[in-house]
Amino acid sequence: MFNDGEGNNFTLGYLLYKTEDELIQEAVETAKAADKVVLCVGTSYDYESEGFDRKSMDLPGNQNRLVAEVLKVNKNVILVNQSGNPVTLPWIDEIPAFIQAWFNGMESGNAIADILFGDANPSVCLR
Repeated sequence: MFNDGEGNNFTLGYLLYKTEDELIQEAVETAKAADKVVLCVGTSYDYESEGFDRKSMDLPGNQNRLVAEVLKVNKNVILVNQSGNPVTLPWIDEIPAFIQAWFNGMESGNAIADILFGDANPSVCLR
């Protein structure tokens, strides 16, 4: 980042492009070396909104393939799905733990981590 001292900033960055196949293979290699896997999938506001209907109940892109490939190398998977609506889960019988996280806003990651590490119980209502 460059700052000229007068409040003008300039930032330059780059993104290393990887294909979906490369990213899935990277995830599989990581899962193979792990004791447990927390795998996050879902949709975004690009795929669902109150302003239009979804064309399919399936997860977008190659997410189903990602889950299937990870399950081949590690069965200790906690799957976290973040979506605003239900999605099809063709591999659900192979998943030992599933969290439907919906769209919970900016602190969603912290809330999910609190649940996964036992710091919060989502079934307890505090008044």
